[in-house]
Amino acid sequence: ERAINLINKMLVVTRIESGKMEYDLAFIHVEDLIDSALLDFTGYARTHTITLAFEKPNERLPYIHVDPEKIRAVISNLVENALSYTADGGVVTLSATAEHNFIKISVKDNGIGIPAHQQTGIFHKFFRADNAAKVKTDGSGLGLFVAKSIVDTHGGDIGFESKEHVGSTFYFTVPIASDTQVV
Repeated sequence: ERAINLINKMLVVTRIESGKMEYDLAFIHVEDLIDSALLDFTGYARTHTITLAFEKPNERLPYIHVDPEKIRAVISNLVENALSYTADGGVVTLSATAEHNFIKISVKDNGIGIPAHQQTGIFHKFFRADNAAKVKTDGSGLGLFVAKSIVDTHGGDIGFESKEHVGSTFYFTVPIASDTQVV
């Protein structure tokens, strides 16, 4: 199963690098996408007594024009990483906000964090921080590379803040759809 997952990730990387990744754009509310993605992780969170929460905005956020499947994959990757590197009893919190002309999605954890001297390579292909490789030995180092490529293609940005032994917050942005696009 791990070999199949690695092969599938490598195929995605090949499509990204060759410019042959296909995008099927739709107008969506990101809150719906986050709710949907979180359903995949509720069992894991419950088993590991990790609090997994989505701090929903008070008002509905504007539409975004994205490939829902690809953006869901980005959200899922960030949530999976947060859960994998957070000890039992920890907390993983998602949020979504409108900032300027973008929607910002954040995934915050109180996990192992990323050593400061290794933070510059985090979005490089096959990169894994030393402490992450010890906690989760079967990672490929491709998830954040793929996530960055998807976000970049959508005209957004991806980044993080992290402190070792304290936790990390990964976030990405995607442009808000203009009123003339949404019918």
